[in-house]
Parts: sequence; C-alpha cells; structure tokens
Amino acid sequence: LNHETAPSLVVKVQVTDSLGKSFIQEFTIAVTDVEEEPVFASTSFQVDEGKELSVKLDVQDPEGGAVTLAMTQESDLFEIVGSVLSSNRIITQEDVDGGALVISVSATDVGTGQALIQAVTITPVNVNDSPLITKSSLEDATEGRSYTQIITATDKDNDDVTLTLLDPPAWLTLNNGTLSGTV
Repeated sequence: LNHETAPSLVVKVQVTDSLGKSFIQEFTIAVTDVEEEPVFASTSFQVDEGKELSVKLDVQDPEGGAVTLAMTQESDLFEIVGSVLSSNRIITQEDVDGGALVISVSATDVGTGQALIQAVTITPVNVNDSPLITKSSLEDATEGRSYTQIITATDKDNDDVTLTLLDPPAWLTLNNGTLSGTV
C-alpha cells in the first residue's frame, strides 16, 4: 500500500445465507501516510571526453515536499548547485583512463530533515581522438641519391595506427613507417 498512489482502499464483503439471500457491505480503509526518503530517478551518468558534465538530478520526495541536494565530500572535479551536478572542467583522456567515479550525494527532505545518502556513478566515455604524425617536416632529398626518412605516429587512445603514402612520386615508397627511394 502507498498513500501517495491510493490514500484509501475500498473493500466489498458479501454475506450469503443458506437460502441464497445475500448482502454486500462496502468498507473504506484509510491508508496512513508515513514519511519516506527522497527517491533518485537515476544514479548513473556518462560524460564524453572533451565535454563538461551538466545534468539535473531528478530527486523526488514521495510526499511532494522540497528536497535539497549536496555532495557529502568536497570534490575537485564535481559540484552540485541546486539540483544540477556538473564538472568543474572538461573531462580528459586521463579521466577516461581512470574509469568510473562514484560520489556521494545527500538528498534531504526539507520538511522533516530526513536525509538519504546516495552513491552516484559518473562514467567518463572515451571519444576517439585523431592520431598524429610526430614529424612536422621532412629532410630535403638530393637528386640521384637514396632517400630514407622514419615517420612515426601517436594515438592518445593507444589505438593501432597505419601510415599510408598518398599520391607519392614514382620513386618514393612507405613501408612500416620508413619513407625510402632513390630520387
């Protein structure tokens, strides 16, 4: 039974005698309300790398009263203002590598002072970053001589990378990161 959904309940009882006569009596049972803790609609959130978190925490008092929210411990990364949980900075690859973060949020029923401490999980989500070539220029080539240059690339996400030579001159090849040929 829940007072908020049904403050009273109607029950019908029928009595029948041995000759088939019957009578139906309706009874109304009042459901007494009890103070219940605030309820979080969601306790798990995701935020993409390169973005800031900003989500409204949907917390309801079953009796319809006001609820205040606060973090139970200070955090360098997150804060709650009103009912909005937000990050203090952009989420980085290091945050993604660190995995899900759990913070404790206190939801207090303003009318009664009754508080619920709820664990809230925030999961930083990796966004695939473009790989980068670590050289910004190549050495000049000399006509009639062999030419060799090492090309390396990095990827913040530690994904495997492939180097491909696009529209090369006929004398130049790229094999396992080595540019080579005879000019």
